[in-house]
Amino acid sequence: FDEAKRNELFKKAYLRILEQAYWINLPGGATYIAWWPWVKGYAGELTISYHEGDVYSHIWLDQDLRYEMTGRR
Repeated sequence: FDEAKRNELFKKAYLRILEQAYWINLPGGATYIAWWPWVKGYAGELTISYHEGDVYSHIWLDQDLRYEMTGRR
């Protein structure tokens, strides 16, 4: 294959993609996540792939640990 021709085609395609872009995703700021020790099945993730709500279906509460730590259920 012709590497120079391929690079030129990629450049043209990329410029066309940029022309069609309605927004550009910029990097976000720092995010800090905290949770109680009795929240289980969670490790600070905000999404599973592109599905934001799916994270919460895996979380459960260790009510015995919560009671040990706070005296509340």
